[in-house]
Amino acid sequence: MSIEYTVRYPILTIACGPTNSLRGASYLTDQSDALVVDVGGTTTDIGVLVSKFPRQSSLAVEVGGVRTNFRMPDIVSIGLGGGTIIEVLDDGGIKIGPESVGHRLPEKSLIFGV
Repeated sequence: MSIEYTVRYPILTIACGPTNSLRGASYLTDQSDALVVDVGGTTTDIGVLVSKFPRQSSLAVEVGGVRTNFRMPDIVSIGLGGGTIIEVLDDGGIKIGPESVGHRLPEKSLIFGV
C-alpha cells in the first residue's frame, strides 16, 4: 500500500501490526504454515499463517464495538504483554493487568532488576 493510498484510506490499516508480525515471522523463518505468537508490550497476539499469509477471519470483526465489513486476519489478542503488571493478591489469587509499565519498561520491569 502506498503512502498516498494509506493517507487517503487510513481505515485499511486496521490490524496491520499483527498482520505484519505474521508476515515477518514467515519471512524470517521461511515457514509458510505456522502458529505465530507475538508478545508485545501490552498484548499477546496469536495468529495462523497459511501459505505465508495470515488466515482470514470467517466472522465479522468488531473494532471498538463497531462491526466492520473488512477482510481481517483471524487474530486472538490476550491482554498480557511484556509490560503488563501482574499482582499477587492477599488471598493468593493473581490479577493480570490492565495496568502496564508502558514506556517505563526499563525502569519498572522485573527483568531489568527492579
